Amino acid sequence: MARIIDETEFIEITHRWKNCIDQIQPANMYDYFKNNKGEFLEGYKITFVEYLELINSVGTHLYKARFGLLQDESLNHPMFTLILWGVDKNGNETTGYLLLEASDMKFDEVVHTGKIADIIGQQRLAAWSAMGQSNRENVPLKLFKLDAYGGSSLQGYNYKPDDFFNIFAGFQNHKMEDVAVHFDFCCLSFDYQNNESQNGYFDLLISALILKEGTQSYEGSSFYDAGAPCPPLCNGGD
Repeated sequence: MARIIDETEFIEITHRWKNCIDQIQPANMYDYFKNNKGEFLEGYKITFVEYLELINSVGTHLYKARFGLLQDESLNHPMFTLILWGVDKNGNETTGYLLLEASDMKFDEVVHTGKIADIIGQQRLAAWSAMGQSNRENVPLKLFKLDAYGGSSLQGYNYKPDDFFNIFAGFQNHKMEDVAVHFDFCCLSFDYQNNESQNGYFDLLISALILKEGTQSYEGSSFYDAGAPCPPLCNGGD
């Protein structure tokens, strides 16, 4: 389950990512997105109670999502992860650093309805999923290099508070234990004919999901895809 970490662990986990992208520079990042069973990581899912660690805060001006590499005793190699937290207008932390762990990894698909048009959201998710197919298994490094900003390495995204709250629109009358929040991975551009990524970047789609009464299936809220990339907007996003 997701847990709060201290600044030392935050620096260690995010440094692994920066070192991988900037120093090791593997041409294919696929191995960082598969688990011990060889399943391709599609995102992370946390409970509503865990999400409260972020949204039950005072004075939060931005929420930040930063990339890291997780070294967990349950994993036989480092895996991509997310760390989430909030800051005020002066950049001071308003929440703890919430680390998403191996138990939060998501390998299944859920049907959503779209805040961004559903067809766009599904296309972006499909573009990411295609990279993990057995005939491909290739996540090119260029997805994490921001050509528009001099080839800087993508470290994460910043979000306004509305992006983290509006995913619950229309979900007022549900029990907390029936609500989950997804951070799905996607790619903004993919050439299906030639089976390769184009000039898109790795991105996150945020959504809330509700367990349908009497079933084990979920229905999704709107996608939200409004993050400002870091860099260049590592300390802001207005």
